[in-house]
Amino acid sequence: MGTHKKAQKGRPEPTARAAVAPAPSKGDAAKAAADKAKDPRFKWFTANHGKRCWELDAMDPNDLRGCVEAEIKKLIEPVAWKRCEVVNAAEQASLRDILKAWPR
Repeated sequence: MGTHKKAQKGRPEPTARAAVAPAPSKGDAAKAAADKAKDPRFKWFTANHGKRCWELDAMDPNDLRGCVEAEIKKLIEPVAWKRCEVVNAAEQASLRDILKAWPR
């Protein structure tokens, strides 16, 4: 995990990078990375990721969504997530009760 912009209290926000691999779509959306040889990041990309790449905007949106969802789910701690869902539901119920009683 890396760090990104400074969070509110001056602490860096944690970030994670995710890659889409192997071939994510049913069609052959993979392109030769050489098509991007003029890009200043080309040498770094091919050294770190090889000579094939996918244009995300050319991918089937459902395939891309599935890949992103799978990567996010790998990062979620299920017990903590469930606890957050319970707390969120309680907060929403409390707000509904307060708003129902609010004078109009």
